[in-house]
Amino acid sequence: MADRRYLVAVFGALLIVGLLVLPVPYVKQSPGPIFNTIGTFDDKELIAISGTETYAPDGSLGLVTVTERGGPFGILLLGEALLGWVNPDVAIVPRSALYPEELSEEQARTRNRVAFGNSQGNAISAALGHLGLPIVTSVLVSGVADDGPSVGLFEVGDQITGVQGAGVTTTEELVKKVRANSPGTEIEFDVIRQGEPRKIKVTSQAANDDPNAASVGIFISNDVQAEFEIDFALDSIGGPSAGLMFALGIIDELTPGNLTKGEEVAGTGTVTPAGEVGPIGGLWQKLAAASNQDVEIFLLPADNCDDVNRSEFRGMPLVPVKSVTEAVNYLRKWAMDGADSLPRCTGTEIG
Repeated sequence: MADRRYLVAVFGALLIVGLLVLPVPYVKQSPGPIFNTIGTFDDKELIAISGTETYAPDGSLGLVTVTERGGPFGILLLGEALLGWVNPDVAIVPRSALYPEELSEEQARTRNRVAFGNSQGNAISAALGHLGLPIVTSVLVSGVADDGPSVGLFEVGDQITGVQGAGVTTTEELVKKVRANSPGTEIEFDVIRQGEPRKIKVTSQAANDDPNAASVGIFISNDVQAEFEIDFALDSIGGPSAGLMFALGIIDELTPGNLTKGEEVAGTGTVTPAGEVGPIGGLWQKLAAASNQDVEIFLLPADNCDDVNRSEFRGMPLVPVKSVTEAVNYLRKWAMDGADSLPRCTGTEIG
C-alpha cells in the first residue's frame, strides 16, 4: 500500500512538472530597459546631431520599453505564464491579441524594426516642426514581405514618389492611397532606384486587417532630411512608441538650457510627423520600469489616461500630453513651478 501511495505521489509530481513546461499561446510582457535619449548607448550618443549648433543637455529623458517573450518571440511555458499572472508588473496576453498566428519571429522583428524606424523619422519631423526648422520627407521601402505580391519588384532602399500618378511624401499618404484601392487592383508606383526613375506595377492583395482594402506587401518608412545630420545609435528595440522621447531629445539638444532641469524624466508615446502624441500598449510595464528609477515625472499620451486609474504610480506623477509642443511646455512649466503645477491623469478625466 505504501508503495502504491509513493508511486501515485511520484506520478502526480511528474504530471505537475509536465504541465508546467507545456507551451501556451500567450505573450509575456515585462518591464524593459530604459534608454536616455540625451545620453549615450554603447559609448555613442543615442541622438547624434552634427552640422549645426547643439547644446549639451543634462539629466535624462528616458525612453521606456517592454520586453516580450512568447508568441513569435520564443516559447512561453505554462509555469512562466502562471508566475506572470500573479505579478502585477507583468501582463500575460493572448498571442492572437498581438500577432497573427502565421507571423514568424523574423516577420515580427521586421515589423517592429520598421515601426521603430518610422518613430525616428516622425520624431525628427515633429521636433524640427516644433522648432520651425525646414525638413524634406520621402518614403523609402524598408522591406518586402516574403509571401506578398511585391517580391522581385521592389527592393530595400527604393524611394516611392507617387501612387497611381499622385505624388506622396509620407508613409501616411502612401498607405491611404494604396488602401483606397480594391484588392486585385493593379497599382502603379513611381519609384527612384539608385538615382534612376522607374515605374513598378503590382497586383494588390487584401490587407490583413481589412478584406476590402488593398495591400502590396511592402514595409515602408519615412526618410526625413534636415539641413544637418541627425543619427540614432539605438536600433536594438522595436515598435512605434519611442517617438515622443526621441522628439524631446532632439529638441533638448538643439535648444539652450535643459528640458529636464538636470533631473530624471521618462515617458512614452507615438508621434505623428505633425507632432501629435498617440496611445501606446504595455503602459503598465513601462510605468513599472520607470518607477524603479528616480523618475521625477512621467509623460504619457492623454489617450492612455484611462489605463492607469490614478494620478500617480508609486509616487511618480503621470502627466498626460497630446502633442510634442504640449510636452515641451509642461517640462518648462515644471522647471519653473514644480510638478504640482502640471495636470495629472485621474483615470476618468485630465485635471
